[in-house]
Amino acid sequence: MDIERSLDIDAPREKVWTVMTDVERWPEWTASVTSVALLAKVPFDVGNQARLRQPRLPVAVWTVTAVEPEHSFVWQTGVPGVRTVAGHRLEATGSESTRVPFSLSWRGPLAPLIGLL
Repeated sequence: MDIERSLDIDAPREKVWTVMTDVERWPEWTASVTSVALLAKVPFDVGNQARLRQPRLPVAVWTVTAVEPEHSFVWQTGVPGVRTVAGHRLEATGSESTRVPFSLSWRGPLAPLIGLL
C-alpha cells in the first residue's frame, strides 16, 4: 500500500530542510507526532535513528536509509510482517517557496491489512 501527499510552503528549500531534519522539534508543528528522540546526537545522515511516538500507534524506531541534503531523506521502521518507509522530498517552486511531497509505503505479508485500519 502506498500514499503520497504534498504541501506547499512559503519558504526557501534550505530553510524548509533545516526545519524538516530537526526531527526532535516535529511535535511543535505536526499533530501526527507526539515526541521524537534521536538515539545519537550526530549530524542528520544515513544510519541515524529516532524513537517516534505518534497518537494511536506503538512507539517506533525509525532509521534513516537515504539522504540527499536539502533535497530528500527516507527512513523506515518495521514490526514483524510490515516494513514502513517514509519519504520526504523538497522541490523549489520559486526562490521563496517549496513543495514538500511526502510518501508512505508499507511492504510485507501483513501490509495489505494496513488499509483496513
